[in-house]
Amino acid sequence: MLDPHREIQALVDNFIADLSVLAKRIAIEQIKTAFGAGAKFIAPLPTTPARATRARRGQGEIEALRSKLLAAIMEQPGRRTEDINAVLGTKTAQIAQLLRRLVADRVLRTEGARRGTRYFAAGPAEVQNGRRPPADTAASPDESPG
Repeated sequence: MLDPHREIQALVDNFIADLSVLAKRIAIEQIKTAFGAGAKFIAPLPTTPARATRARRGQGEIEALRSKLLAAIMEQPGRRTEDINAVLGTKTAQIAQLLRRLVADRVLRTEGARRGTRYFAAGPAEVQNGRRPPADTAASPDESPG
């Protein structure tokens, strides 16, 4: 289930990004007007705004990357971060937090350490809707510490 707070945050982030592009476009138009329309040193903005490297990703973008990441790991278990980047065309900084979250949610498991860390999908019997249950709900209620 999606978290309403995350959905709202994604909408706000997208709105801020759109507003930023609009403000830049207005500023460039004002500069063009001030220096004359024939100013050649001002490059036009792209029609589709490219996301800045440090801008926040929207929830939809994160979910799409998560799906691609899981598909790449399930296609060939034991891939390292460098291998995943080569397949997806990403950089480690773009997927590191998502990988950590998937490991913490026990959707993925790891072997090795640091640059040698290899990623594997969790067993199918342990996964529901792409996520494993938390550790405290995984044990049956009949089992009590003895």
